Amino acid sequence: SWSPERLRGEVDVAFVQGGTYPLAKDVDGRLRGMAAVYREPLWIFYRGKPVSDDLAALAGRRIAVGAPGSGTEAIARALLEGVGLPISGPNLVSLPGTEARGRLERGAIDAAFFVSSYRDANVAALLHRPDVRLLSFQRDAAFSGNFRYLSAMRIPPGLLDLKAGLPREAITLMAPAALLVCRETLHP
Repeated sequence: SWSPERLRGEVDVAFVQGGTYPLAKDVDGRLRGMAAVYREPLWIFYRGKPVSDDLAALAGRRIAVGAPGSGTEAIARALLEGVGLPISGPNLVSLPGTEARGRLERGAIDAAFFVSSYRDANVAALLHRPDVRLLSFQRDAAFSGNFRYLSAMRIPPGLLDLKAGLPREAITLMAPAALLVCRETLHP
């Protein structure tokens, strides 16, 4: 992971998750984007009745937004703010993935954000739980238009686990790009 402090002379090049790059610009404007390397999906798992209108339906629910200071937390708060939901308060908790998964499984929280591969143990476990749902973005074009660092990622039924038939229906996730950035003083 990166932090502005790490780029203050300790390293020349770093990976930065899309959506957090504006934070990197706070380092005296000394960073330059080199390339988008790959996309990593944003998974939003939740409990309860099906959500049909994207994130706004999570209003009033207890939500884990990622580990403190993480790219997941930055994107979760930006998206929640984008749909008019509070980005702080007692219903939002900053938790690392394993703790968020455990609390979601126990019903101590209602939703959790993860930016990770589908092979991540937390994502894989939650995909297989019948009492936990995966949010599918219905307005993906609106989200990618308003958050330029996000792209829609469509996943057809059965792609993630053919034997278990997961996902059970087509879903659309949003995915931030992993960017390669360097200090502006790095020789070309």
